[in-house]
Amino acid sequence: MPESTKSPAEVLGEGLKSPAAFDQWRKSGAYLPEFMRDFHDQKDLFKAMQDVVERSNEKHGGHRALNATWTDYHIYTVDIFLWVLAAHGYKLQRSRQRFGFACIYDFMGRSRDRAREAMASVFASIRGGEA
Repeated sequence: MPESTKSPAEVLGEGLKSPAAFDQWRKSGAYLPEFMRDFHDQKDLFKAMQDVVERSNEKHGGHRALNATWTDYHIYTVDIFLWVLAAHGYKLQRSRQRFGFACIYDFMGRSRDRAREAMASVFASIRGGEA
């Protein structure tokens, strides 16, 4: 967790752009590769990627899930989406824009904490006690 204990200002130093500039940057789609900034182009990309899934399913005997789970999304994103992008010379990377981005490690940690609290509550209710 290289940046989880640092604030955005500590990570990026002085010169952070404003929250309004961040909102505009996100609304503009500038964080996306140019080929994904138009909604119709996004549809074309994901339809093309669905073709990859369908060809893989035909080859390996899989099937398309309509009610996907987080594991389905994980597999799709890592094993298909990023693979297709990489095959065409693209990669995901942390933005170089100087905004006070939230820490992804903190985001994941909060999710894990909620899951642990829920599990502790289940165990406590089974034992008849408090969480």
